Amino acid sequence: MKRRTNGWVSRIRIGSGFTILEVVLAAGMSLAAGLTLVYMAGTLGHWAKERSDTRKAVAMVAAVDCELRALAAGRGAGWMLESLENGRVWEWVGDRDTGRVDVLSGGKVPPAEQYYYIELREHAESAPVGSDYLAWAIDVRVFWPYRTPSPTGGWMEHPESARRELHGSVVVRR
Repeated sequence: MKRRTNGWVSRIRIGSGFTILEVVLAAGMSLAAGLTLVYMAGTLGHWAKERSDTRKAVAMVAAVDCELRALAAGRGAGWMLESLENGRVWEWVGDRDTGRVDVLSGGKVPPAEQYYYIELREHAESAPVGSDYLAWAIDVRVFWPYRTPSPTGGWMEHPESARRELHGSVVVRR
């Protein structure tokens, strides 16, 4: 120890380096920062996937509108009118990658194209469908994920409680 002129005693540090406490604190803070970054990366990836799936579900409503217009133009709207008058629910599926929609009928659609499940039914608040109406509204409900590849091979259907949902509506003109 060395006495200064003002009367205070100062200790001269012989070695320069870190104490074990400083090393442990630095390692702990580095570990916490690393784990936070890993967690944030996983969360941001999940949010990005959800946002992408939601955007594609909105596109499914537009794809359904296009398909209904094409079907009505090709066959005439009479067959559509009859099925809506009977309160029938149309079940369609959509492909996640291509945005293609197709009618779900007896498992004829390949499972790879069944990420989105789409229900179409007459809009509850629209006027009853009749032959004198020029147009009617159809509710479109899109659910996902419907079917995805199974880790053990094949395909698995997800329970309704695990699915997300989007509502939309389209107007079909006769």
